[in-house]
Amino acid sequence: MPFGQLVIGPPGAGKSTYCTGMCDIANQMGRKTIVCNLDPGSGSLTYEPTIDVRDLVTVQDVQDELDLGPNGALLHCMEYLLEETDWLVAELAKHEDCYVLFDLPGQVELFSCHTALRDIVRALQKDGGWELVTVHLCDSCLLIDTSKYISMALLSLSQMCMFETPSVNVLSKIDIGGREGLPFNMSDYTDGLHIHTIAESLPSLPSIQRFKTLNTSVGEILDTFGLVSFCPCSVTDSKLMKAVLSRADRALGYTMRTLAQAPADQYSLDEVLAATSDTGAVSDDMVQDALRNYGL
Repeated sequence: MPFGQLVIGPPGAGKSTYCTGMCDIANQMGRKTIVCNLDPGSGSLTYEPTIDVRDLVTVQDVQDELDLGPNGALLHCMEYLLEETDWLVAELAKHEDCYVLFDLPGQVELFSCHTALRDIVRALQKDGGWELVTVHLCDSCLLIDTSKYISMALLSLSQMCMFETPSVNVLSKIDIGGREGLPFNMSDYTDGLHIHTIAESLPSLPSIQRFKTLNTSVGEILDTFGLVSFCPCSVTDSKLMKAVLSRADRALGYTMRTLAQAPADQYSLDEVLAATSDTGAVSDDMVQDALRNYGL
């Protein structure tokens, strides 16, 4: 039973950098991990993809042949990949013993309203037997603008409903400064328990009052669902990266499912309990200590 992460997020959220860092950390921990690039419009990458969709189709080729713009060409590429899922399943079958990080395009419509990417994921699950968790990267710099944080949380809920996979929402680049003056504690943003309260912190200026009301209403919707929370992350901090991996593993049931494939008498109870902490046993206190290093 192969496992993997679907790494999504808007442009500039740090998806390729995350894949590079997560691949290095997972391999150092003894988990054989590779990266599959599913962005047909990507240029130079920070890693060497083991599987590359650009071997099948590229945005530039579609633009040249069909006279489409970059966004239209990307959508066409994903629809073409959907028609050629047998190619992708066959390529992945060569690496079923690996944990795979899928580096996906950043166009928001692909994981909010356009169905091609969702159908590709379902084909991988059905035809390839892949167990997948969605890791949604959000730039933590957006926290300084309350309305952007609300939009980020709404987009997170949208992708969770779209893909219908276990999901981990990640605040990337948490090590970058500029968030020391946030009106709330970092835990208020990551826990996502009172988003409407954060929305009420918008200034009560006449020019934006109607938008404050809208943001507060959206926050109440998000609170009603109660599904959105965030995990802080920095690719330069191994503790935070392991915390994301640990949360992804728990969402997938990775450890227990891996053990279930082995003979029943192969593991003792102590070994099973030890295996559940193979991501480094990163506790909440360790994450908080890491955040304090960045003044958060």
